[in-house]
Formats: sequence, structure tokens, C-alpha cells
Amino acid sequence: MNPKNEAASEMNRDENHRIWAVGSLILAIGDAISGRFNPVRVEGEIGSWTTASSGHCYFTLKDDGGQLRCAMFKRHAAFLEHQPKEGDWVRVSGRLDVYPARGDLQLIVESLTAAGQGMWYEKFLELQKKLQSQGLFDPLRKRAIPSHPKHVAIVSSLEAAALRDVCVTLKRRAPHVHVTVFPTLVQGPLAPSSLIKALQAAQSHSCDLAGPVQLVLLVRGGGSLEDLWSFNDEDLAHTIAASKVPVISGIGHETDFTIADFVSDLRAPTPTAAAELCCVALTDELKHLEHASRVMLHALQRKRHQTSQAIVGLQLRLSQPNRHWIRHQQRLDETHSQMLRVIKSYRHDQQLRVHGYATTLQSLHPQRVLERGYAWVTTEDDERLVTRASSLRPHDRVNVRFSDGTQSMTVNPDGSSNLPRMGD
Repeated sequence: MNPKNEAASEMNRDENHRIWAVGSLILAIGDAISGRFNPVRVEGEIGSWTTASSGHCYFTLKDDGGQLRCAMFKRHAAFLEHQPKEGDWVRVSGRLDVYPARGDLQLIVESLTAAGQGMWYEKFLELQKKLQSQGLFDPLRKRAIPSHPKHVAIVSSLEAAALRDVCVTLKRRAPHVHVTVFPTLVQGPLAPSSLIKALQAAQSHSCDLAGPVQLVLLVRGGGSLEDLWSFNDEDLAHTIAASKVPVISGIGHETDFTIADFVSDLRAPTPTAAAELCCVALTDELKHLEHASRVMLHALQRKRHQTSQAIVGLQLRLSQPNRHWIRHQQRLDETHSQMLRVIKSYRHDQQLRVHGYATTLQSLHPQRVLERGYAWVTTEDDERLVTRASSLRPHDRVNVRFSDGTQSMTVNPDGSSNLPRMGD
């Protein structure tokens, strides 16, 4: 084959085959997968679950046909009802992507539920997204929790063990706080409307002993996602957001999350924790008062000691007044002598300055100039100073002043002058 033809063929092959950079190829593959499959839902068994210190979760989904790497970031992992474990059969939703650092295919998980609860969880996420877009979860909207409420309302079921736990905790921690219970249903189809009525009654309630309600505790014990579903009601969420007084939610266990938790002004992990967060314990208040009392007593003792020392100093000064008078008289004499020295020095400086000015003025006096051989010429009629010979006309009369007197003279008709010349 002709070498020229072989080179040309090689060039054509290079032009028809693009050479990719590794990173560019991975990104292109990721874009192709994202456009083709996302979003996706996958069901499988969890393997090698790991929770990083950052809160992100990493695991694999597997079945008999293969396995897939998965990552669930902290903002989505916070909504997990229970901590998944290896071997759990779950349903996840998210988006496929390629991790460029290793070139691995992975699924970015946005929701994870046990198989069979997917419908409830999807409804939860849908409502959560809707209310979040309306600003109901915004921290700037939430009200501050009063540190020392006088009147606390509890919205809960009368049969719930959570109510008994909250009442016992409040009686133990803050027996001085007035508590009013507003009974409600906490489970079933009628529970959302019952909860709304109880919340509205609580925030408008007042009594002569403790005044209006200053804080509402919305509490319920633990249960499954279906058991807690009443607290995922949209109308209930708007009622909590529009409440006139702050609301603390204590619903279920620490791993349970409801829409009411996100809308409330403060979420407690359990009903008992809600009771602990709503007010400062009486024992803590007494410790604070005891500490404040010790600080005040120490300050009074220090002030008394300082005052006593000041009084002793005054007594010493009053017991020997003559000594203090002599000391002040000596300071007065020293000050007087110092003032005289300053005045004398200032006067001497001023005399030297005046003498210098006088010498300068004497040297500038016109008489001194005339004594050096100069003359002062003025016209006789108007005594105008003559500085140029060309300004005089024949027969003009001028006065010439010398150092020892003045002479009247006339300009000669030929333009010359009968003025004496230097050296005549």
C-alpha cells in the first residue's frame, strides 16, 4: 500500500472517532441516564447500611438479579420513620446518577419506606412539599417559646398514657404552672377535626387564676405511620400555623415525624420532653435564686468593706487637720514660685523679641537710607514722588531732601538738572 494513502486513511479514522476525556465521558453518561430513567422507584433488600457523621446515609439495594449503590442525604434521611437495617425490604424513590470520582452508577434516594407503606409515605411527602412551598415551615414565621408561662394548655386524648406522663412531669418540675387539658381524638377519621377544635379552644381560653393560655402542648404517644396520620392533616397544619399562642408538639417517639411537628413552633422528641421544654424546673429556678442571692450578698459585703475603708481614711484626715493644711500650704508655695519663674522667663523672652523688632525697624527707617547718600525728590506743587528723570519737564520745581535738610531746585531748560551729583 502506498504510504501516502495509508497516512490519509489514518487521518480519516481519527476524524471519525472522537477521543473523550474520562470526566467528560462520565458526565455525558450521567446525563443520558438521567434523561432516560429519572425519576425512578426501586424495591429491594437493604445491604450494608452506613450512616456517616455528616448525617448522610449510604447503602445498597439488592435482589436476586443484582445490586445498586444508593446514597440518601441528610435532608431526606431526617424524614425516616425508623432506622433501616440490613435485610429490610424497602421501596425507594429518587434519581439515577453517576458518581464521577469512581465512575459508579448510584441512586440518590429522596424517600424510603418499608414495602407496603409506600402509599402513606408518598402522601406525606407530597403534603410536606406543598406546605413547605407555602412557607409554613419557615423558621422566621415561628413564635418564641415563653420561658416562664403561667398557664399551659395540653391538647391530647384523656385515655392516652402520654397525657399522664406530661401531667406528672409538669407537676414535678413546675407545680406553680396552671395546666388546662383540652381533650381530643388523636386517631381515626374524626381526629383531625377534633384536634382543630381543641387547639382553637385552647388558644382562646382564659381563667381568673392564671389569665390566658400562654403555651399549648400538642401530645400523643407513639404508633405506626397510619396511627399518627391524623397529625398529617393539611387543615390541622394551617390551624397550628395560625395559632395565637406558641405550640410545642410532642408526637410519638424520637424517630417519628409528622406534618404537625414541622409546623409547630418547637418539636419535642417525646410527650415527656415537651413537658420538660415548656417551662423551667422549679428546682432550677430555686438554684438560680440561690446563686443570685450569693452574688448579691458578696457584692454587699465588698461594698461594705470599701465603705469602711473610706470612712477610716476620712477619720484619719479629720483627726489631724493641721498636717493636711501644712501639706496644702507647701503645695501652694511651690506653685506660686513656679508661676513667678514662668512669668519672669516669659517677660525676658518678650523683651528680647521686642529688641529684635526695634533693631529691624531702625535699619529700615528712611533716614538711614538718606544717610547712605540717597536723596528723596518730590514735586514742589503737589509733593509727588519723583522716581524717573523722564517724568520731569524743563523749569519744573522740585524739592530734594538730603540727610541733613531739604533744598528747592529747578530743572534746566536743556533737560539737564542743577541737582548736585554724587561726589560734588
